[in-house]
Amino acid sequence: MNATIPKASESGAQLIWLPMFLLVAANLLLYWCVTGFAFVYWDDRINITHNPLITDTWSWGLISKMFGAQQALRFKPLAWMLGRALYSVVGFNPVGWHACNLGLHILASALLFCVL
Repeated sequence: MNATIPKASESGAQLIWLPMFLLVAANLLLYWCVTGFAFVYWDDRINITHNPLITDTWSWGLISKMFGAQQALRFKPLAWMLGRALYSVVGFNPVGWHACNLGLHILASALLFCVL
């Protein structure tokens, strides 16, 4: 009796990559246009362009303010930290902000696809 164990590449593990690739490609195709949009007056002014938690210089005091702030009517220190990092790299160029947001949404959907 000569039993063989299937290799990982022969199992169903490889089948997950094609649908995930198609999901990422569809998201990019459908939503890449957001990188051409400007900031909106609705809440980007409060949350981004006029938010001192994003424009102030990095310091432990700034991080302390982020975790103790009553800014923008909601508590979101991780978003402010990401916003501060983005501001360090791209300033107030909305292309960088929208591309990062799109990338985070694609990453989240791909990770959710893996879990389900």
